[in-house]
Amino acid sequence: MSRARDIANIGDGIATVDIDDGAVTAAKLFSGFANGITQTDLWRLVTTVTAPAGTLETFERADDASFNYIGNGMSYASGIWSFPTTGIYLVSLTSELRPDGVDFVNANLEVSSDSGSNYDSVAVTAANEADSTTSVHIFVDVTNSGTFRVRVNCASFNPGSQILGNTDTNRTVVSFIRLGDT
Repeated sequence: MSRARDIANIGDGIATVDIDDGAVTAAKLFSGFANGITQTDLWRLVTTVTAPAGTLETFERADDASFNYIGNGMSYASGIWSFPTTGIYLVSLTSELRPDGVDFVNANLEVSSDSGSNYDSVAVTAANEADSTTSVHIFVDVTNSGTFRVRVNCASFNPGSQILGNTDTNRTVVSFIRLGDT
């Protein structure tokens, strides 16, 4: 659009102003805003896991008609997610837990910054003696997309305890949203 007018008076007294092409650019906006949210993804546990112990490995990307990831999406293999690009990410875990009797069952979000050699447990969902759906949220500052990893690690004491999953609906899910630059 060319600069057609600086100020135009409209019959009801409202003034409008035209802005030249290129007057507002991404360079004039704060970092990370130029394209809004550039990465989102959602993964769900596809089957219920009984007597969970160790890394949960049966996640799939949500495939509902109403969902589509933004950007490249997370890479996933054998229970471990890798990040597509650097930035500040909001990572959320919602888990539906079913303890057996007086058992304690938990699912932990764990983060590695050294390609999976070491993991830090940074958030825990847990249930004791009763079914529970709990959520935790963490911020991960991914400074190197080649070395940062996330996994869900779990434990229980009784062989009948479960972490619930389903291929058609979200019961235990992990979501990723890139909020901005690191």
